[in-house]
Amino acid sequence: AQSGAAPDEDPGLSQTWSTYSVLNVLYSFVQKSRINEYLDAIRTGKTAEEIEEIIGPYGSRPLYRLLGYFSLIGLLRVHVLLGDYTLGLKVVEHVDLAGVWGTKATAIHTRVTACHVATFYYIGFCYFSMRRYADASRTFASVLNFIGRMRQYHTRSYQYDQINKTADRMYALFALCSALAPQSRALDAGDGALQVAKERFSDQTARMTRGDLTAYEELYSYACPKFVVPVPEAGPGADHLALFREDVRSQMGAGSLRGFLKMYKTVDIRKMAAFLESEFGAAEGADSKAVEDEVVMEMMVLKQASRSISRLPGSEGSLLDGQSVATSDLDFVIDENIVHVAESTVGRRYAGWFIRNAEGAERAYDSLRALPLPG
Repeated sequence: AQSGAAPDEDPGLSQTWSTYSVLNVLYSFVQKSRINEYLDAIRTGKTAEEIEEIIGPYGSRPLYRLLGYFSLIGLLRVHVLLGDYTLGLKVVEHVDLAGVWGTKATAIHTRVTACHVATFYYIGFCYFSMRRYADASRTFASVLNFIGRMRQYHTRSYQYDQINKTADRMYALFALCSALAPQSRALDAGDGALQVAKERFSDQTARMTRGDLTAYEELYSYACPKFVVPVPEAGPGADHLALFREDVRSQMGAGSLRGFLKMYKTVDIRKMAAFLESEFGAAEGADSKAVEDEVVMEMMVLKQASRSISRLPGSEGSLLDGQSVATSDLDFVIDENIVHVAESTVGRRYAGWFIRNAEGAERAYDSLRALPLPG
């Protein structure tokens, strides 16, 4: 639905629902079924009698319970399409996404594979848009590994094409996460998925390594959902793409500044200002103190962009909880007029490489054994 478009003005929009109507219906199902209270009761280990008393007559009916549960998933999607990522995560914080509560009653979305995949896609996109790249990587890795294991069982499903399309978009977002947060430990858990992402989008990955902003925009435009916009002429996602472009620019920092910092372990700010004077557009004869202040300000922007909030693996609580972690391979501190630089590089993950090649060798060996003997 496109907000702000009157059906009377365009016959083609006669079947379009207002966003207010959609939200009203979904929230009504959630409230009537008391699904959040039911999920909380299951999580805390309430007895059947206590749960019956909490959820009331409507919540005890399977129809209302399913309507309420999938309304939560629908609200997640609607809020993402509207660009409210915080509220999107808030509405599904009662859902057992990880399946750690020990009961299938709280993980109903896993019964429908397309719903399972779509739920993790929208949650991962929420984290991605909030610059929580480690959480987004962890979310995408878990469901992409699941798709890889279960792909052969869904080839005849009518949802197979939809699942594959959603998976491709998640691979694109995963590639963006690895470029924007190369030091994220969550990438270790998705080493196989990351390898697939780099193979599918090898051209964009190579260009992102060189700092090509267009490659970031191409992957984002391909992977983002079709946003609901109040003005259709502006194009869906144009504002979101502009915000993402600014985030990438702040993450990358001024090209010369980031490259200059990588060349030194310690460097004087005055020396940096002398080398980068033309980068920041200082006029001839400008005050050197003003240039130094501009360089320090850009460094603070770069440092702020290199940190984000991330949840600890296996932690419980709200999806919005977390602590500040570094997401860049470049860190520095300023002590008076001296900049101390610390750069960390991601080493090759030999375990994943060894496992993949061992599996390939085993398949080749089994194929050779299956061949008939000559003669």
